[in-house]
Amino acid sequence: MDCMLPKYRPTKEEFDEMWNKCVFIPDTSLLLGLYRYSSGLRVSIINIFEKISDRLWIPHQVALEYYDNRDNVIDEEVKKYNVIKSIITENVKNIDSQLNKKDLFKKYEETSEITKDLVRNINRGIEKELEAVSERYPKRETFEGLDDAIIKLFIGKVGTPYSLKKLEDVSKIGFARYELKLPPGYKDKGKGGIKDYVDLIVWFQIMEMAKDKKHPIILILDDLKEDWWWISSGKIVGPRPELIQEFASEVNLQFYMYSTDQFLKYAKQYIDTNIKDEVIEEAKEYRDDEERRLREIEASEAIRLVDLASRFPSAAMLASIAAAQPSAETLASMASAAYSSRQTLANIIALAQPSAVMLASVAAAQSSAETLASIASAAYSSRQTLANIAALVQPSAAMLASIAAAQSSAETLAGITAALSEGSAAKSDYSIIPQEKETDVDE
Repeated sequence: MDCMLPKYRPTKEEFDEMWNKCVFIPDTSLLLGLYRYSSGLRVSIINIFEKISDRLWIPHQVALEYYDNRDNVIDEEVKKYNVIKSIITENVKNIDSQLNKKDLFKKYEETSEITKDLVRNINRGIEKELEAVSERYPKRETFEGLDDAIIKLFIGKVGTPYSLKKLEDVSKIGFARYELKLPPGYKDKGKGGIKDYVDLIVWFQIMEMAKDKKHPIILILDDLKEDWWWISSGKIVGPRPELIQEFASEVNLQFYMYSTDQFLKYAKQYIDTNIKDEVIEEAKEYRDDEERRLREIEASEAIRLVDLASRFPSAAMLASIAAAQPSAETLASMASAAYSSRQTLANIIALAQPSAVMLASVAAAQSSAETLASIASAAYSSRQTLANIAALVQPSAAMLASIAAAQSSAETLAGITAALSEGSAAKSDYSIIPQEKETDVDE
């Protein structure tokens, strides 16, 4: 029986139609980002939104999160001046301290007064510059105009709130989805209460509106977590395929997502040709910084988990680590660091129950034969999972020989052999994910 695979990336014609007919939905992350952006970037985004104001809409949960977090974001921006001033002041004090240590302030030396004058002039100059900058630095009242602009954009364009009963239903559905790591929202697991399911509520409210109004959707967000985006080698490729498939299945319409810089790039093509390239580049720099920050968080989390696993390898601790749902990058780091304790790694992977796609990413991130052997051994309890790894990673004959040599267990060797014979079947399980050339978030 012929099987038609679902499409992941719309065609050029479908993109054209989507941009001409869709409803644009900015996520809370973008609305709050407006308070962090430079005035030039902020004005450009507001101007575009004004041009498409009749096609703007936000879920009630987005509006709620915006109001819940707006004051904190403004406070962070206002306090940045005091942080910068404190850092500069401390460094000036450090100059005095270092000069004193070098005995450069001795009264009887001719250079002493010259050095003191130099330090005094530096202090005066810095104080003068700090005072001038303080006049230009954002204050709380600076953002009042932005508050008004955002509110004006979304008058009459906010969805209805969920009832308590509906929220209870979503939390039950969310619990089951998160166990399977179905996007979006599973990276918020552990925040506590309904906060665990905020992204899922947003997703359901988007689908309900699209189904009711029969409009395709373009979602714009600065939330770069893996439970929204398909990420390869630390870079965003596009929306998670599961989201596009679910939207098509439930709504029978087109759905796509853009980060802010990619939205600006295509808005220049479809909406406003006057958008400056430097504004798009600035938005991209913001995304690059966020991606870098998330990678650093992942790296520190991997170190923490490896340390916990090595110091407290109890079943309860390993279960706790698995419950944190470590990402492919974290598992890869753990695979490399925890290799000396193969059983610990096996226990973590067995408890975390990562998907074949994730394990393939782990294997691809660590190319050594020893690491692949460790993953193969750890995943052996599920022969189908091992088959999926073999099919997706497609290691060379030499690599497979190295894996086999690293594993003396006849049972494990038998598992690898069986996995290879089942590999072609495993590959078809995940063929929804297209094997395309890696690109940035793009059409």
